[in-house]
Amino acid sequence: FRESVYHKALAREMELRGIKFVSEPSLKVDYKGVNVGTHEPDFVVEDEVVVQLKVAEAINDVHVVQLVSSLKATGKKIGLILNFAKKTMREGIRRVVL
Repeated sequence: FRESVYHKALAREMELRGIKFVSEPSLKVDYKGVNVGTHEPDFVVEDEVVVQLKVAEAINDVHVVQLVSSLKATGKKIGLILNFAKKTMREGIRRVVL
């Protein structure tokens, strides 16, 4: 499936479990005092963890850099990459801490 399918499914699961989250929050990106655009991480969960969803053969350095950018944009310290292309989720999770 595409990432959007997993995005909707995970959002529904968090709703059912009473987990607080924001889906694709639009965050301003400033550069030297000027707004240069926005950034939308997949989820911010419980106002603590940034979650990035992937459907890829493997989690690579580009995915990690994207998550680090999301962490910096949100001011959060902990992030997770969830790769749904793996046989088990245990194989598809990568934790990043700033």
